[in-house]
Order: sequence, then structure tokens, then C-alpha cells
Amino acid sequence: MKIAFVQFEAENYAIQLFSALLKQKGHQVYLIFDPRLFNTDEVSNRRLAKLFDIKKYNLKKIKEIKPDLIGFSVYTQDYQYALSFARMIKKDIPDVLIIFGGIHCILCPEQVIKEDCVDMVCVGEGEEALLEYMDNCSPLKTGSKAFQEIDNFWFKYPHFKNRLRPLIQDLDSLPFIDRDILYEQKPVFKKDISILTGRGCPYSCTFCASDALNRQYRESNLGNPIRKRSVKNVLEELRMVKEKYRPRSIYFVDDVFTLDTRWLKEFTHIYKNVIGLPFYCTANPGTIRDEELYLLKEAGCQMIGFGMQSCNEEYRRTSLKRYGSNRRIKEAAELCHYLKIHFSFDHILNLPNEPEKNQIEAIEFYNETRPDIINTFDMTYLPKIELNKYLDEKTKQEVENGKIRTGMFNRSDNYIVSVFSLLPLLPKSWINFLNRQNLTRFIKFPYPIRLLLKDIKRLMIGRHSDVFFPIRLLLVNIKDNILIKCRLR
Repeated sequence: MKIAFVQFEAENYAIQLFSALLKQKGHQVYLIFDPRLFNTDEVSNRRLAKLFDIKKYNLKKIKEIKPDLIGFSVYTQDYQYALSFARMIKKDIPDVLIIFGGIHCILCPEQVIKEDCVDMVCVGEGEEALLEYMDNCSPLKTGSKAFQEIDNFWFKYPHFKNRLRPLIQDLDSLPFIDRDILYEQKPVFKKDISILTGRGCPYSCTFCASDALNRQYRESNLGNPIRKRSVKNVLEELRMVKEKYRPRSIYFVDDVFTLDTRWLKEFTHIYKNVIGLPFYCTANPGTIRDEELYLLKEAGCQMIGFGMQSCNEEYRRTSLKRYGSNRRIKEAAELCHYLKIHFSFDHILNLPNEPEKNQIEAIEFYNETRPDIINTFDMTYLPKIELNKYLDEKTKQEVENGKIRTGMFNRSDNYIVSVFSLLPLLPKSWINFLNRQNLTRFIKFPYPIRLLLKDIKRLMIGRHSDVFFPIRLLLVNIKDNILIKCRLR
């Protein structure tokens, strides 16, 4: 059978894994890539988005492929965009079957299956279910009883809402993701490789969709949602990646890379000798141990992304369920400075019921800990998260339909975000002076200037790819879309 996956903007781990699985079984897999130029959280311009839109050209490509199934793997942030393209496909090719999956669909299947352009919804992990469908269900046999036997799939017609299947516990049993399906179209992604070493997050942060997923899985007794690939399996993939693509660095995209100290010890010993590439990872600043920081340094960690979210310890504990004292976080920051590991803090603005004085405290806290980068985000409400208790029913419904309330990236000229962008570039004494004189309120930079300040700091600490990759990707996508629209590709 033939399947065409539609992928937006960046790499998609699920699609690339499905491709590897299906190709092993002899199925034909195609990738339809849409960079969503000037129509993303980071870069948005309605006129330019319309000028560079390639949906009708991708539709033509789909018609030439004549797939048996079209798959979308979506987050809440791109759900509405995916629906717009799926409707376009259905209007022109009404007989083609379309399946939606991804975290938004797992949390909101009832809403997704109602959409006129969606025939099937994957309501859990899709690897085994999609393989069963492609192996056993011909699109021509819509009444087949086989549809009833595919757990994790809901069908609009025939109307089956099949049960959830247990979570895959042995991640080593899965193939390495099919990177070539994307890299053949977009070689620019080769230089800085991302890799996932596990699934799930053990924390219960009230603003995060991972907690909503964990609750759903645990309530259904589907198995442990926190799983890790073996060190051997991860390093086999890294060896292959290093030899085949010759990347400059590695980005471990796990929610929390430092969950298992024993795993990290084994990984460190081999990685530094066999792979030896600088890497970026994420960790919880309130729970990371000194031993883990020493191991990361030994392995060659260049930078750690810490999720701070709020600097007020009481608010963080009671409202966000993020535990770990400010004292411990300061100790971790001091050790990072000592070990010469660069680190960033993520900070969320517009959290419900957080007083403004907490932001003043945050300036003081960040000036004490001196992170290399402070990433500032607006609170974004996602389906089923605990903080949705502050929303009225109408707004909750909008969230579950993918109409999220705020953009993730803060574009205001708020003095707090301006100070955060400037702070890592100025000496501690200067920030203290500005605070004492109450001058920070007059520091207001437009969004492009804030990006420039952060990029200057990234260049200073050697994170060149963080600066140049987005620019290079934007230019490549502009060039490719121009060639497509001029019918030169």
C-alpha cells in the first residue's frame, strides 16, 4: 500500500519512525513537506504567508502519488493548519482516506473524529496500529471486520472506537527513524542532528501536555509511560548518524535527559570515546544532581536547557507543581559555571494569578544565577492540562479544537522580556544598579532587537548553529518555495 505523510515546518519523530517501520514491510512511503513560511509562532506575516504558500502544489503532488492513505501527525499549535490542508485534499480527492494522529489527537479524539476531512484518528501510540492497518486493511473493504481489531484507531466509517493498546515498553524493538525521507528534500537538517533516547516525563507540571498524557495512560493501565532506550541502542544510532551525515552537534530532545543516573554513567563512558560530538540536552533545574552535571561535562555537553518557568518558589510549587528549591537551582547554576557548561532558563509569562512582583524577583534571581540565555514564552493553554481549570467552558472548547489562546513567543515590548534579553550581556553590577534605581522599567526593545541580543550571546558562547540554522533554513525554504511556485521543481 501507499501512504503519504504531511509534515510541517520541522522534523517529526513520529512520521520518520512510521516511515522506517512501513518501509521494512514493503509499503511505499512518501513525504509531503510544508515549511509554513511566515505562518509560524516565530515568524508570522499574513501577506508573505500567502505569497509563499505551497498547499496547492503539494496537493498536486499527492494526486500524482495516488496514496491509499494520507497521514497527519499534529500538535495543538499546528492542528488548525493541518485541518485546512486536509479539507483542501478532501475537496479535490474525496475518496482518499485521511488519518490524524499526534498528541492533540490522543487528548481530544472526540473533537478530531467529527471533522469532515478526517476519516480515522490514532488515539494512542501509532506504530503497531498503523502497521496492522497497512498490512491487513484494504481501503476498498471498508466494512471489513479487521477494522474492529485495530486497537488505538477510531474510524468514522465504519463507526468503530477501538480500545487503547498497551504502551510499547521495549523501545529497542523499534527501528531507527527514517531521516532520509526528510533529508532528501531538506539536506539542511543534516548538520545538527536531533535524537530521542526515551519517551515520557515523570513530572506533573500543570502547564504541560506530558502530564495530561501520563494521567490518561495511567488511568487506562496501559503500562509505564516513562521508558528509555538502552545505551547500546542509542549509541548504535549515533554511530550510524555520525558516519552517514557527519553532523556538527547532537540535540537530545527528551523532555528530561537526566532521568536515570545509572544510564547516564554508562552513556558518558562510551559517548565521549566513540561519538565525541558536542551536544545539547534539557533537564529539570530543581532535581538535577551534581553527579549528573559532572557526567554531562565529561560526555561533552555544551549546553543545558533548564525549565524554570517561575522564579517564585512558592508559586512554582503550588501552582505549577514544579518542585525543587531556589537554593538548589542556584547551586546547580554555580556548578554549571564552574564546569563551563552553558545553560538557559525558560520562563513563562502570563501564568494565571501570578503577581507582577514575581517578575521583579525573577530579574534578581536570574542576575544571581547568570544564565547564558533566558527564553521567554507566553502561557499557552493546551488540551487537558491542569491549568485549564482557570478557563471558562467556551475557552476550554476552543483549546480542544486547536484554537489556542496565545502565541507561544512573546512579541510585546514588555520591560520584563526586554531586561531578560539584555541581562546575560551586562555585568551583574549593572543590572543591580538598574534595579536599585528602578530603571529597568524603561528598558523596552521590540521583538527583533530582543532576538538580536540573544543571538549575540549565542555567538559569544559558541552556539553558532542556534543563530545560523534558523536563518539558513528560512533562506532554503524561501528558495525552494520560489522554485516550486515557478514550476522549476
